[in-house]
Order: sequence, then C-alpha cells, then structure tokens
Amino acid sequence: MRAQPLVPAADGGGVRQRFGVTIVLAGLAAACASAPPCPATPGSQGEQENGPTHVVATRKAGSRGCAERAVPARTLAPAPSFVAVPIEDPSGRALAAFHAALHRAQAKQGQARIAFYGASHVAADIYTEVIRVRLQERFGDAGAGFALPAKPLTHYHVASIDFESSVGWTGVHVKVGDPPGGRYGLAGMYVVAGRKPAHSAFSLRARSGLTGHVSELELYYWKQPKGGHLRVDIDGEPHEIATAAARGKAAYQRFALPDAEHHVELATRRDGPVQLFGMVLERDTPGVVLDTLGIPGARAANQLLWDEQLFREHLRRRNHDLVVLAYGTNEAGDDAQPIEEYAANLRAVVARVRNAVPTASCLLIGPSDRPDRTEEGAYVDRPRTMLVANVQRQVARENGCGFFDMIAFMGGPLSMLHWVDQDPPLAAPDHVHFTYRGYEILGNVLYDDLLSGYGIGQALPERAEPRQAAPEPQPDAQPSGVTPQAPIAPVNADRDTPQTP
Repeated sequence: MRAQPLVPAADGGGVRQRFGVTIVLAGLAAACASAPPCPATPGSQGEQENGPTHVVATRKAGSRGCAERAVPARTLAPAPSFVAVPIEDPSGRALAAFHAALHRAQAKQGQARIAFYGASHVAADIYTEVIRVRLQERFGDAGAGFALPAKPLTHYHVASIDFESSVGWTGVHVKVGDPPGGRYGLAGMYVVAGRKPAHSAFSLRARSGLTGHVSELELYYWKQPKGGHLRVDIDGEPHEIATAAARGKAAYQRFALPDAEHHVELATRRDGPVQLFGMVLERDTPGVVLDTLGIPGARAANQLLWDEQLFREHLRRRNHDLVVLAYGTNEAGDDAQPIEEYAANLRAVVARVRNAVPTASCLLIGPSDRPDRTEEGAYVDRPRTMLVANVQRQVARENGCGFFDMIAFMGGPLSMLHWVDQDPPLAAPDHVHFTYRGYEILGNVLYDDLLSGYGIGQALPERAEPRQAAPEPQPDAQPSGVTPQAPIAPVNADRDTPQTP
C-alpha cells in the first residue's frame, strides 16, 4: 500500500466534535505534563530584516513568568505532509485474527473485540471513538465495551457514557515507581470505596447515528474478607451485590437487560470496602466492540507492575481479537532510562499479552512527534523519540505484530510544530497532545489501515479459543432481593479464582 498525502476532513465530516472535548484534552494535558510549559502562541509570524520568525514562549531565568521570543524560522521543520502511512507488517499476518473476527461479524456469526491500551492519546477516547464508530457502522454495533463505572480520574471520559455523578470513589491507577504485583486488573486502574458514602450515576446514549443500546452489563469486582455491599440500580430496578468472601478473588456479576439505552446508579452501603475494576457494556448481537484502556502519563512498562494473574484472567475473559499497545510518547522523555532497558521492558509487556491471548492479533502504535525546547525557547528535535519508535518497530517484527509509525504519519521529526500552527490547529499548544481535529485525522487513517487487506481471501476458520461462558452460580455471590421474574435478570458469573488478598 502506497503512502498517500492526507487532506484534513472538512468541518462536519466524520465523527462530530462532542461537548466537553476541550475540557477533557486540557485535563489530559495537565495530567501528563511534568512541568507546565509556557503558553506558546503558535502560528504567529513576524517579519525582520533577516527573514520570517516564529514566535514561541520562553520562561525567564529565575522567574515564574513567560515572555514571547522570536526564533529564526530556520529552527522549524519543512512544511509537513500529513501522510496516510500503512501499518508495517513484515509477516503479512499481523491482523489475520482480527480480520477473521470481522468476517464473522459481517456474516452475523460473532463479534470482533479490540483492546486499545495507551497513555493520554488513548485516554481521551477521541481517535479510538472514530475507529469504534466506523467499524460499528460497517460491521454492527455490539456495544460500548469496557469502562469504569465511576470516575477514577477527574477527566475520565468514555464517548458513549454520560457520567451524571461520581462522588465518594477513590480512583487508583498504576504509576512509575509503584511496587510490582498491584491488583489493577484489565484497565490498570480501579475505583474503591470504604466506609464513606460513594455513589455514581451514568446513562448510555446514542452517538453518531448509533443506538447507544446495551443488552448486557457485567461488573468486574473484588471479593475480600469484610467486603461491603454494592447496590446497583438499573432503570430504577435495585439489585445488591455482596463483596465479602473468605479470601480475596476476582468476581463478576452479569445483568441481562432489554436491548435499549439504560440509566445506571451504583451506591455502597458503607459496611466495608468495595473495589470495582470496571464493567462491560455489550449487546447480544454480532458486531464490533472496542475497549478504550488509556491512562494519562502511562508507560508500557507500567503493565509489568500489574498483578499478572489478575490481568491475564481479565484479558482472557474479554478474549479480544486485536490488542493495541499505543505507548511511547511519554517514554520519549525518559532520558535517564537506557534504551536497552526500555526495549527489555517492552518485550516483557508484549510477551505478557501474547501469553494471555495467544490467538489475538497485535499492533504497536509508535510515539507521536514530541519536540524538545531549549533554554532559549527554541523547539528542537528530540532524538530519543526516534529511538523509541525503532525499538517498537523491532519488537513488533519479533512478535508478528503490526507497527504504525506515528512520526511518519505526522510528517517526520518536528512536524508537531506545524500541527500546532495549522488553522484550525491539529495539535495543542503543549506540543504533545492533538486537538479534536488532529485526533479525528488519526482515527480515520488508522481505520483505513486496520481494514487494509481485509477483503483479500476468505474468512479464516473459527478461533481456537471460544468466548468464556459464565460458570454456574456460586452461593456466596447470589445477589439478594432479585426475583427470577425481574425484567432485568442478574446472571451470576462469580469465578472461584484465588488471588493474593
């Protein structure tokens, strides 16, 4: 496939800009920034006797203030060409399992599930929502996927879910420097409530012509000694879950719902800790589901700090057909870490995923361009970014995964300067994150890449590992106050899998 120049979509094309996106991006930028940059004024051009200048902001020495400063235009990269680069796949089979799942979905014989891991680019759920909507429009809407039932972060955002309240819950997510073995689960984060009141409420909504319907809600939670009770109200109908158990273990509670939009509220009884890893929102219909699993500021190596047994159990339960690892932009700034150590960690992360879901396709998305700023205020290339990208390319090749070169897509080193300068801008003034328009372009390019080669050949055989069926009910997880005749039927899916308390 030849790389093609990309023309940004006209306003109104593709997925529409949603209310609150600006707030979400601002929050993600704040969460990721180790030192807030001066407020640059990209796009300002001046004329001097020796040629044009580019106005940037620079921090005065020994001052908290910022001052604008003219930097010669020669410090800028050449005019960018936004390039629809293909996914690199030397094996020619990196997306085979995913394409087979799409064939089954198109034939109305199954679902295709995608897990998108990453940092703030993924956490915004903008370019992933573009991919989700376009896949669901073509292959079927099978639901919103995996999400947290309360906000673990102030700016937590999932495109198909409207959070109306989230109070009393403490969000916990893995961070650099945490000890290994943390019980974080599928998403690398969870919410927990103790003896103080905790409540959350959200609604599922239609978006971009899709229904917003769900016919199954499944909670992923932790059972433990002295665990508390959780009340779950679905469209006003109450259910209660007891999280107490003799020993710590992962547990699941699934509710069969009418295929429609729903309003859900969760509240603790304040009689013990309640820990929730997330929830699955799906439809019992063929189609596509995309789980957005991003954490602002995350590195790929953070996954090595997650308890591997719990992570493997959750990942196998979701049984994705494609796992995407979209890290690297933050690692590009980790200058103190030897690149050999980064490579070893990335290989270990990919090995974990491959061991958990060996039949799934895998894709690595490289770091975006992240220019460095000198003490004089000029933006210069950050060489480590390309080193990180090359490591990902090599690790992808070694493991039969695809690799998407984000730097090449943006136009090469220092292309971020021109993304910021576009009118309207394609990237934020922090020179790290994209604007909605920039993410929309990325989503459309990746969607096309994911389907490249899809129509070639016939559908592949059924996957060797079937979806996990819910085990028989266990006595210690039967919710109280629910009758068999209830329109919303809880289906017990507790698994007796011991974990370290």
